[in-house]
Amino acid sequence: MSHLFDAPEGLRMARQELSVHDFTDGWTLFRKLALADTLNFTFWFNTAFRAIIHMQDSDHYIQSSDAAALGLPLFLRIYTVRQEIELHRKALACQLPTFLISPACNTEDICKDAWASAWFEYFALRLVHPDEPVCDRDILIEMESHSNWPDLCEFCHIDNVRDLRSMYPNPFDGEECIIRRALGEPEDDAIMIDDE
Repeated sequence: MSHLFDAPEGLRMARQELSVHDFTDGWTLFRKLALADTLNFTFWFNTAFRAIIHMQDSDHYIQSSDAAALGLPLFLRIYTVRQEIELHRKALACQLPTFLISPACNTEDICKDAWASAWFEYFALRLVHPDEPVCDRDILIEMESHSNWPDLCEFCHIDNVRDLRSMYPNPFDGEECIIRRALGEPEDDAIMIDDE
């Protein structure tokens, strides 16, 4: 009740107790997010918000009770971010990443065709899968496995994946940038996937 009145000491005590003892066991992510929003718990809010955004519709579709717990502004914020991510995935899936022919490649035409067919027949479809879409960063990680690129020579594979990982801004960081923008975090601090 402290959040309804000007009772900063009560609010401080509530925050302290909730940060020391997790009284939210068994709560849904939506209820935790609503509480974090009400009490201005940035860490809880960001953690729950990210978990809800990454939640597959098949895992738990947002029920009316969840929407009621969140309130309309927070529900619309989640809905908007999820729609932005879906549009980003569709745009990324429609655009074939630039192909670079490796200087060591002996099969240029085969590699060029293999790059396009693997992208449109496997990776792009995984990005926009209706039931279990894969996030852009996970697609980039999958692209690192040479076994996912039939007929692409190893030289072209290594050079092209390295090129994709080093792009700035990286199109495979789009989802993270959308989430960071929604949370009010600086987008330039988005964690880039390190070249290992």
